[in-house]
Amino acid sequence: MNETQNVETKEKNVCSAANWTTTVQDLLFDLKCLIKEYYVATFTESGKNLKLSFENGQSFLISVKACN
Repeated sequence: MNETQNVETKEKNVCSAANWTTTVQDLLFDLKCLIKEYYVATFTESGKNLKLSFENGQSFLISVKACN
């Protein structure tokens, strides 16, 4: 009985991994977390964009768009 449960669990994990998707918002959040490890800046999220503003006046806008 345990063997059957393990096999079923493995099949479910493989299936869910193959069907896993992310959203634009999730990806932006992950990028923000990663970038914060390397840069000191103010981060502003707006829709599909992430704006980085540095103390020296520089600003950058990172946008994410899903490609099919």
